[in-house]
Amino acid sequence: MSDPAATPRPTPAAAPAGVEARLARLLTIGTGFAVGLLAIGSLLLVAGGISPLAEDWPPLDLRALPGQLLALEPAGFLWLGLLATIATPILRVSAAALGFARAGERRFAALGLGVLVVIGLAVVAGWLGG
Repeated sequence: MSDPAATPRPTPAAAPAGVEARLARLLTIGTGFAVGLLAIGSLLLVAGGISPLAEDWPPLDLRALPGQLLALEPAGFLWLGLLATIATPILRVSAAALGFARAGERRFAALGLGVLVVIGLAVVAGWLGG
């Protein structure tokens, strides 16, 4: 007679082999990239004697970003660093949802997509709210 408590049970939402390692690598690279950009922007601020509290700070303009980076303007590096800080966890949730979907874990894939929808709604609300 076998003991039912000793029978191994499948773990719910077990991630496929290697997915967690790839997600961790994504977070590590994204975080390092963001911190590096923010550090460069901060160093350029200090070197230029610019106050981060200056009232004439340039707003985010995605079209101007490449020119700001090429001109080594602190604003370009700081804005890109902030965008990378925001994008990294969103990419992680997207990759996790895809991994769950590929593994047949529909419920967890749906939860991941739900998180992305909430983030998208927040972005739209912020954009419309000015």
